[in-house]
Amino acid sequence: MDESAKQTAQVLVDFYANAARAEGPDDEDKAFDEAFIGLEDAGAFTVEEDEDDEVALEITPLLIGTTVITQWLIGQLAEATDYSEEEILFDLRAFLRRLETE
Repeated sequence: MDESAKQTAQVLVDFYANAARAEGPDDEDKAFDEAFIGLEDAGAFTVEEDEDDEVALEITPLLIGTTVITQWLIGQLAEATDYSEEEILFDLRAFLRRLETE
């Protein structure tokens, strides 16, 4: 795991912590803004435009950081419960399908 992905993972954990303790929309906005700046500083993504105005988005550190966090959390949850990692992922997918969309 390179340093950019490691810093990205830390920013994502900090974002969760800040958003979880937000006491209203202003705090939520602040947590989001700080996370976006942190992700940018960590090199979680880069955007490049070539001479033909084609835009390329590189998000490998963001994907790696997110995957490492998810793997760790699912592993911890599986160890603490009688659920397998596959069962946890099944339940997570079901939860995501139930989320309301705007």
